[in-house]
Amino acid sequence: MSTNEKGGFRPPKFERIIYKCPKCGTFNSVKDNTCKNCGASKPEKAGL
Repeated sequence: MSTNEKGGFRPPKFERIIYKCPKCGTFNSVKDNTCKNCGASKPEKAGL
């Protein structure tokens, strides 16, 4: 999870977001077949 200078939540840049992990809510890119935070598999319909 990214944070801005004031410590608030800031998601990754839009062009890199493909899906949000259904297990932990982490934003993952198209290159990620598993969640970079919890390791859950990418949903079948991710990015559609």
